[in-house]
Formats: sequence, C-alpha cells, structure tokens
Amino acid sequence: MSTNSPPFDVAKCVDNYFRQQWIAGAKAKLAADKAAIAQPLENAKRTITEQADRITYLESSRAAAEIAQADTETKYAQEHDRAEFLNRLASWFAVITIIIIIIIFVGRVPLN
Repeated sequence: MSTNSPPFDVAKCVDNYFRQQWIAGAKAKLAADKAAIAQPLENAKRTITEQADRITYLESSRAAAEIAQADTETKYAQEHDRAEFLNRLASWFAVITIIIIIIIFVGRVPLN
C-alpha cells in the first residue's frame, strides 16, 4: 500500500496542540479583560460627557457675563458722558447768568 501523504510528525502535532492551547488561553484572557474594563470604561465615557457638558455650560455662562459686562461698561460710559455734558451745560448756564446779571446791574448804574 503506497500513499503519497507525508509521514506523521509528532513534533508538529504537539507544537500545533500547544499553539492552539496558547491561542485559546490568550483569547479567554482577552475576553476576561474586556469584561473587566467594560464598566469602568463606560463610567469614564459618562464622566467625560458630563465634564464636556459642564465646560460648554461654563463657557456659555462666561460669554454671557462678558456680554453683560460690556453692556454695563457701555451704559456707564454713556451716563458718564451725559453727566459731563450736563456739568458743562450747568457751568455755561451759570456763566451766562452771571454775565446777564452784571449787564443788568451795570445798565442801571448811572455813568455820571
């Protein structure tokens, strides 16, 4: 009986068996590691999402505060300008009133 198959090699068979065992063990360890980190990973993702939402909220609050501050500064600048204008107007009014009073009294005084 003549066959063309290669002779049985025990070393290759044993090597293949241990290689398969090692691969199966590595796959089992990988599956266990994935299961072990699944919950912490989910918690970390949730924390990252919460922090990102918080950052977005704080940035929008800061932007709103900056806008309010700019509006307030503009308002106070306008009020300051208005007060300065009214102060100058009052000063001019006082000067003109004094000039008119002087003219009235000088006009009543006889020049003899």
